[in-house]
Amino acid sequence: KRRSWTLFVDYNISELKEHLESQFVAGMNWNNIHVDHIKPKSRFNIIKEGDDEWKRCWSLDNLQALFYFENLEKSDRLGWVRDEPHILSHRICLEIGSEHLLPYTP
Repeated sequence: KRRSWTLFVDYNISELKEHLESQFVAGMNWNNIHVDHIKPKSRFNIIKEGDDEWKRCWSLDNLQALFYFENLEKSDRLGWVRDEPHILSHRICLEIGSEHLLPYTP
């Protein structure tokens, strides 16, 4: 029987939401992001839910908000870096429509 993940972390859902929303960039909302593990889950030696490796994997310090297309691109790579703002802005326009964004001005 699986237990709730909230039993194993030192934050609640409101704190997780606040942590992720503080990372939102122009065009991000809850409908177009993925919660990403900065150090991918596959790089941890998790033996069981709630062990030290699991806790490090799911710590707020290891979670970030990424556009879904960024997360798919990143996959399980370490050291991934977000595109430059003008490239990201162009990609967002293609993905969600330019009416949601302010124009990028360098």
